[in-house]
This record gives sequence, structure tokens and C-alpha cells, in this order.
Amino acid sequence: MLRPMRPGVLALGLMTSLALTGPAFAQPAVEACVASFSDGQIQQKRGKLADAIRVYAECATPTCPTQVREDCARKRAEVERSLPTVLIVVRDANGRDAPVKITVDGVIFDTSGGSARPIDPGPHTIAFGPEGSKPREEKVIIVEGEKNRSIVLAWNDVAPRADDKSAPPTEEHKHEQTPVRPEPPPPSRSMGPYLVGGLGILGLVVGVGIFVSASTEESRGTVLRGQASQSRAAGDDVQAFNYDSAADSRFTAAENNRLLGTFFLIPSALLIGGAVVWYILDTPKKKAAVLPALGPGYAGLGGSF
Repeated sequence: MLRPMRPGVLALGLMTSLALTGPAFAQPAVEACVASFSDGQIQQKRGKLADAIRVYAECATPTCPTQVREDCARKRAEVERSLPTVLIVVRDANGRDAPVKITVDGVIFDTSGGSARPIDPGPHTIAFGPEGSKPREEKVIIVEGEKNRSIVLAWNDVAPRADDKSAPPTEEHKHEQTPVRPEPPPPSRSMGPYLVGGLGILGLVVGVGIFVSASTEESRGTVLRGQASQSRAAGDDVQAFNYDSAADSRFTAAENNRLLGTFFLIPSALLIGGAVVWYILDTPKKKAAVLPALGPGYAGLGGSF
């Protein structure tokens, strides 16, 4: 596999290899292939992925040595996966496709095919507008690896067609327009289920921690009980008694921890279950709101309660 290095060094290594295996490729062809591979890496590092794909394609041809050809094909596939694609659409005030010219960084962007086109990652300037008019500009940032991104732009100066039923009402028909009423705020849920559920989860965590502590105490008691048996077998009854006493303390602590853990776990489980039922049965309540209502020849207040 080729590693990033100066074309001259890479070409020297390849030509040495070819000299040992036979004159299958001419030296100028090897140098051109290696130069293409190096140029492709440079373009890829600069973020010019479309140019990198084109250059890698030049050294992936059968005229190049197998080593170079395989690395170029691999790098080309890698860059193709990273190359973003976008679809730019301009809509008029009626939501229809606007007849405008689109350029990206001063280059015409062809949208006639209706499919996403490749574009280099990074910041770009999109200019759009009808022929003969001053174009508008939008700044966008394209992320590497982003595929089929849809960029929808608005050009509201495009006049609607005479037969377009969705066109805005004329001056003489504006009095027929329905008054505009802002949307009321969405319904809200009670915070009760979240608070009860959170308290239940907290208790559950504490209970599990206490049960883990009980298991630890029981393990230590078992170890001490084994040491007592060893001391008793060795004739050291005093030490065996001390080990037994310590083991009894550990077992007692483990039993107490289990009872305490159960005390936390059972109510916590009930709290969580109750919170779930509360959330399911809780009906979102509408917020009372007083909102302005405006229309042609009309102004007033509206509300929802």
C-alpha cells in the first residue's frame, strides 16, 4: 500500500521494484502514475474531493503498475464515500419551482436532472435569481460525508401565473380573506409523572447499591469463616473465636443491608409504575391564551380556554 510521501521517493522505489521484476512499465509512465497519486492526496487534504477523485482515476488505469493502481482505486473509493451531494431547489411565493439560474461559488449548478450533485465539503456561496436580475446569495456549510442534502431557497419576487388558483387575492377580493388568527400555544402535560418517576429511579439506584454492599459483606464473612476454620485446625482457638466473631458481624451487616435494600426497591418500583400509569392517563391540558386576530377591515382579540 502506498504511503504519503514525495513523488520522487515513491517513483524511485517503484522503478527499483520494476527493474527487479522486469521492464513491464516504462519509467515515464511510472512517474506519471506516482505523480497522480501524490496530487490526489494533496487535493484530498485541501478538501477538493471532486478533483481528488478525478486525479485518482488517472492512476487507477491499467497503464499504471499494479501497486499504484490498487492504491489509487482504494483512495478513489474512499473519497467517493466522503464526497457530499446536494440538491438545490428554489421556490416562488406559491411553492412552485422558480425559473432561476443557480451558481455555487460562481460556477453554474445544473439542477435540470432533479438529482443530488457532488460538491466539495466546506463553506460555499449560493447565488440565485432570474436572468437579468440581481441574484440573491446564501451562505452554506457542507459537511463531509453528507449525502443527498436538500437545500430549499425562496425567491418571492416571481410573479404568479394568471391561471394559478393559489395566487394571492387581488385588491378587490381582499375583503373576502379570512381574518388571521395566530395559533394558540400547544397543550401541556403535568410535571407530576416526571417527578414521581424520577424519585422512583433514584430509589431504585440506591436500593441496588445497598444490595451490592450486602453481597460484599457476605463475601467478606465467608472469607473470615474460612480463616476461623484454619485457625481452629491449627489449635489457635482464640484466633478462631476472633475470626468467627468478625464473620458473624459481616453476615449480620449483609442481612441488614438486604432488608434496607428491599425497603428501597419495592417502593421505588411502585413509584415508577405509578408514574407510567399517571403519564398514560394524563390528558394534556390546553393553556388559556388571549391572542390578537387581524384581518382586512377587522381587528380584535381571540382566545382559547
